[in-house]
Formats: sequence, structure tokens, C-alpha cells
Amino acid sequence: MQTLAVLPFEINDTSGELGQSGRHEEMLAAITRLVAKQVADKGLYRVVPEAKVDKAVANVNSGTYLRSCNGCEFDIAKSVGADAVMIGWIYKVSTLIGTLHIVVKDVATGKTIYAHVFDFRGDNEEAWSRAIKYMIGSLSKRTKDEQPTTN
Repeated sequence: MQTLAVLPFEINDTSGELGQSGRHEEMLAAITRLVAKQVADKGLYRVVPEAKVDKAVANVNSGTYLRSCNGCEFDIAKSVGADAVMIGWIYKVSTLIGTLHIVVKDVATGKTIYAHVFDFRGDNEEAWSRAIKYMIGSLSKRTKDEQPTTN
């Protein structure tokens, strides 16, 4: 089974709404943990412990978004011994409209092995968690479809 580094989730908030940053940081940390737990629980990947990933992010990332750091995600993943790396972010258009973006890349080849965008409604824990639930289902299906069949 491959090992996955789940990088801390980020947000791109273009809503212009005030007063959400602290709440969003808490929600991002919660969904990062939720994704890692569900990926591990479903047996999709072995997941690198959060503390190890966070330390690697602090050592490698220069303060840019992980989704656009010119390959730093590979340096982070390599430093924690991961075969694959997941980058996730929320794009918030408004309190009502959001999207969850997920990209999983193979560390050895640099190729994207999974990428999907999930639309959702609501800027709260329930809405974000529901989007994660759908993402895990989609990732599970992709992982299951890739498993060799035995006859």
C-alpha cells in the first residue's frame, strides 16, 4: 500500500466577507484531519502523521500557497517518505457558494493521479464535511477501480 502525505488544506476566499479568517483556519485544520483519517480508515493509503507533515511544510514552504509552490509539495512528500501527496483547498465565492479542490500527485513521476472539484453550498463545518465525504467516495472508487482483479 502506498503512503500519502495530506498537506494542510487552504482557502481561496474571494467573497470579501469580513471576520471569517480565524474560523476558517479552524475549519481547514479540521478537514485536513478528517481527510487523513478517512483515507486511512478506508485503507486507500497509509497516511503520514499530521505532525510530521506539518514539520516538513514548515521546513520547505516559503509561505506560498501549497497548490502553487512550484513543486514544493514533492519536496515535502519526499522528506516524509510519501509515495503520493494530496493538495486540497476550498475556493469560497460567497457564504452560499464554494468548491473543494483535490489533487493527488505521484511523487516519483510528478504526475497527477487524481484531480477533482466538488461544488457545495454553505460556509460551515457541515457543508465542508459533506464535500469531504463525497470526495472520499470518489477517491475510494478511483482507488478501487485501479486495483488489479484476480481470477
